[in-house]
Amino acid sequence: MRKQRTGKMALGAGLAFLMAVSLTGCEMDRMDQEAAETKAEDPADETETAESGDNRTGEIPEETSRGIGAGEAAEPEEASGPDQEPDQLLFVETRRSYDGEWKDQRCLLRSRWDGLYVPVDGWDTLKDGLDQYNAEVSQETGERFKENLSLVREDPPEPGQEYYIEREIRVQRADSRIVSFWDMDSSYVGGAHGSYYAHGVNFDPASGKRLALSDVVTDLEAVYQYVKEDVKSQDDGSLYPEYEETLEAMFHNGSGDEGQLEWIMDRDGITVVFNPYVLGPWSEGTLESRMTFADCPDLLLETYRAGAGAAVQLSEGEPFYADWDRDGEKEEYIYTVQVDEETYTSSITLSQTGEGAETEAAGPWEAGDHGSLTDVWLLEAGDGRPFLWLEFSSENDLRVLEVFTLQNENGTLVLYYVGSSGDSMYGSFIGDPGHFLLYDRIDLLGTYMAYRSFHMGEDGMPEADGTVYTIPGNGDRGPVLRASAEIPVWIEGKEERIPAGTELVLRAAELPDETGAARAEAELPDGRHCELRIQKDRDQYRFRIGGMDEYDCFESLGYAG
Repeated sequence: MRKQRTGKMALGAGLAFLMAVSLTGCEMDRMDQEAAETKAEDPADETETAESGDNRTGEIPEETSRGIGAGEAAEPEEASGPDQEPDQLLFVETRRSYDGEWKDQRCLLRSRWDGLYVPVDGWDTLKDGLDQYNAEVSQETGERFKENLSLVREDPPEPGQEYYIEREIRVQRADSRIVSFWDMDSSYVGGAHGSYYAHGVNFDPASGKRLALSDVVTDLEAVYQYVKEDVKSQDDGSLYPEYEETLEAMFHNGSGDEGQLEWIMDRDGITVVFNPYVLGPWSEGTLESRMTFADCPDLLLETYRAGAGAAVQLSEGEPFYADWDRDGEKEEYIYTVQVDEETYTSSITLSQTGEGAETEAAGPWEAGDHGSLTDVWLLEAGDGRPFLWLEFSSENDLRVLEVFTLQNENGTLVLYYVGSSGDSMYGSFIGDPGHFLLYDRIDLLGTYMAYRSFHMGEDGMPEADGTVYTIPGNGDRGPVLRASAEIPVWIEGKEERIPAGTELVLRAAELPDETGAARAEAELPDGRHCELRIQKDRDQYRFRIGGMDEYDCFESLGYAG
């Protein structure tokens, strides 16, 4: 039996974090501690089977030295379908919306819901499918909020209670074969406990249609028999007497009395989930049946097989298994959080299975006040070394990424602080440590959220693949600037002048270099792309275009702060 060993490190003045590491594993989904108290609601609409369709792949802008290059996504390639290579990354990100009502400085009811988006160019049919799904979730959450608000106004929560309605998306896989995620539906509006329901949502990127389980397995009947035996092996007599009838109906009729078949596909295989009250009472919790490409190669379509994952979004208390050290045995990674109510500090403990005795605490390490912890990722460098990425959110939702490395020194597991990055996830999914998107707030002709392409460096820090930021907008339309004077622009290397009143949609930007020179790319009303050559004043924070102050060039500029 393996012994567990622990190394600890304290972070924090104001908000302290203790990083404890022990050598102890399982596939994990991104389930935070709030979702552990969540509520089952009505099942999602009937799954729509994917059909073939055309789409195009979004790529990161190519750059030239001191040039924006195309400044937009490079010419997309044809999308790969199930008969082509699977490992084409597809960039997706979650965006969160909020609502709530307060009375006498006290929250009566709050709601939050996630939407899933593709920030890069291309993938239009997938974007349409996701937009429709996002709209349905937004409408449903809003309706539930209004229905429950009238009730909580009459019977508000007791002191110390919190009433909420939440939909949280946890992406499991995103590539040219499949976009798969859990939509965790949770709520508490009174009663003995909260409730939750896990919706498994799977899209075919090429067609933008929902995938059914039958689309990704070789034989649905064989899968049913496998899951049936697996569930039977987990039953200790507490499941409903008629659970087998419900299970059969879910596979053969598409749904049972208590809900539809919920499943996701990650890079290792498929997980089928049965929510509380579906096959058994609340006390039984959620039942899972797992089929991996390694263990069930005859059940899963080979065309959906992908390389082993090297990045995982951790959820508190949820174990994750991986054989990153290539010793033929999977290790378990799991983190937990403890909060000191007296000092208002928190401690994070990361554990990993391994050999050896317990270690002594290492640290403390003073990190200063970070704000609230918003995201936790574990990434592997390609040589077995794991890196812990912690994203913190502070005032105005500014994010900072803190990076740590986990090392074994003379039998003792030690967690070392590597560095900090102002570029962070902001909801962006990391499918591959070698290619992902991170966001930052930039100030150039206004304040905007913008992303760049990154890879993880040898030291575990994110390294940018270039200097150009892409500025996404709502849909595919970025922020709009209206010229208030005739200003110079460059189109295909030639200077032209556009008249006052022209609307420009910002698409990309390159921040000032050591000489103060900066550039932005914008789309003109006729669809052409132009370049704005910008110069920063040496003794001011203002910019000039063709010698004109930026505020004289445009009707309004939305700088933050």
